[in-house]
Amino acid sequence: MSRVKTAQYTTPKTILVAPELAFTLPIKVANTGISAGADGRKVIYAGTPIAGDFTNRATAFVKEDTKPNAVLLHEVDVTDGTENATAVIFGFIDESKLDNVTITSAQKEALSKITFVK
Repeated sequence: MSRVKTAQYTTPKTILVAPELAFTLPIKVANTGISAGADGRKVIYAGTPIAGDFTNRATAFVKEDTKPNAVLLHEVDVTDGTENATAVIFGFIDESKLDNVTITSAQKEALSKITFVK
């Protein structure tokens, strides 16, 4: 049985201050540790700190609260399992554009190649 998905083709909101100065990589993200919202969907929001192995990007990244090494560039719906995403590993993130995401000082310290601006 195949799975049918619907998609909205709109330009996603960007969290980057200067996209031309960012370095991103394609990754996979898992739904491990993600709780479903009121609508039953498991969504990881743009700017969420994540951790994973950049030398083996086939292994899914997970949400990371203590020692992240990247942040998600765009919102990702992982209700149906592992999904493709984009990780920001260097760049300038506009904190005022982070919805439902709070970056702690410990996370900022771990994300030393990312600068958070207000």
